[in-house]
Order: sequence, then C-alpha cells, then structure tokens
Amino acid sequence: MNNYTKESFDDCNKILSSLDKPKISKLIMTKYEFHRIISERTTQLSLGAIPFVDINTTDFNIKSNMDLTKIALEELKQNKIPFLIKRPLPNNKYEYVRVKDLNLSAVKYMLDL
Repeated sequence: MNNYTKESFDDCNKILSSLDKPKISKLIMTKYEFHRIISERTTQLSLGAIPFVDINTTDFNIKSNMDLTKIALEELKQNKIPFLIKRPLPNNKYEYVRVKDLNLSAVKYMLDL
C-alpha cells in the first residue's frame, strides 16, 4: 500500500506552479546551498545514479567515491542538476527555486576545487 494521498499530489502541483512566479529572494546561490547540492548529488552518484554529464569525453579519473564530487561540480557548472531549493521567507512561508535558475557568482571560487 502506498503512502500517497491527494494532498501530497496537490502540494507537488503547488510547488511546481510556484516555480514560474516572481521570486522574493535574490536568485544567487549561497555557500550553504552549494555545499548541500554538491553533497546530495555526490551521494546519489555514489549510490549508482547516472551522471548528467558525459564522463567518457572528459578527464574524470574515478578511483574512489571522493572523485564523484568532480562529476557533481561539472554537472553544476553545466546547469544539469534538476534539484529544487526550498528557501525560508521571513513570513514563515517558503519559496522554491530551481538550481539551474540560480546565479553562481557568489560560489564561483568553489567551483574550481
């Protein structure tokens, strides 16, 4: 028996419809969001997820799980990570933002690790 209810699908529809609305917060990725995204994507890759970038044509020498971070960084550089970020707002509500919509200027120095 699944745990899905009509309310959970309604919540998903609300989130997806809110993605195209104007945002209150600035669309700049914070260092905290950066580290969370890279760690989550690296975990997914270590568990067998398929990379969104072509690792055969690039210089990815994967010897251990630590090298999977390089793939996650490359996916972020190419805007291929399909994550949503849930940002808290001052009015005790939340705003949802796509990772690909965020400006990486504040974390540019971390992309060249």
